Amino acid sequence: MRKVALIGFFVLLISPMAALADTISFSSNTSSGSSWAMVGSPFPIFTLSSALTSAQLNSGPLNTGITNGTIGWTTADGVPLVGSPTDLVIFNPGGTVTVMGNLGSGIVALFTGSFQNASWTLVTAGAPGQSTFSASFIAGNLNPALFSFLGAGPLSPEVTGTLSATLNGTPTGGSGSVAGATISLNAPTAVPEPAMLTMLGMGLLALAGLSRKKLVSQRNAC
Repeated sequence: MRKVALIGFFVLLISPMAALADTISFSSNTSSGSSWAMVGSPFPIFTLSSALTSAQLNSGPLNTGITNGTIGWTTADGVPLVGSPTDLVIFNPGGTVTVMGNLGSGIVALFTGSFQNASWTLVTAGAPGQSTFSASFIAGNLNPALFSFLGAGPLSPEVTGTLSATLNGTPTGGSGSVAGATISLNAPTAVPEPAMLTMLGMGLLALAGLSRKKLVSQRNAC
């Protein structure tokens, strides 16, 4: 019974180390200077460029201190599926996603990644003449300098996440401005602290000691 309890304790101890993660989001809420275009036939490529207006750590306050920031992406080629000229385009994995900005010492890449999947679709409700671009899975790397800038603790730079954009315009025109865009990334906590690893090691040693003691007792009983 003590053995089971000890195992449960250490499972609870180490599980937060694997599960903890912070969410870092980049947003654009202005159409000024923004643009998008989807060109190419029969397999179009989508590009977008928009100003970065804020970044956010978890659900904390919006950080507007990143200057000269931009959000941009270019997809791999896509496949139109429905309607005329199209109601839905599914894009192949690949392409690039980039967030740039100045944290105080010049413009640098804050995030670079690529699409694992992405799609474009007409908006079924909302403002007339709008469309939506979304990706349910992107992967890439964050600039570690961003963590301290946003007040985050040590995080892994390797992240996954999602993005979406509301577009002014439809594929009929093939281009337009960006009403808004958001990239949301999950950044796992960094390697566990040495103290946690020490506690884990001590616990495993104690568990091994209990198992050995039980084995010796069983032999003596025989």
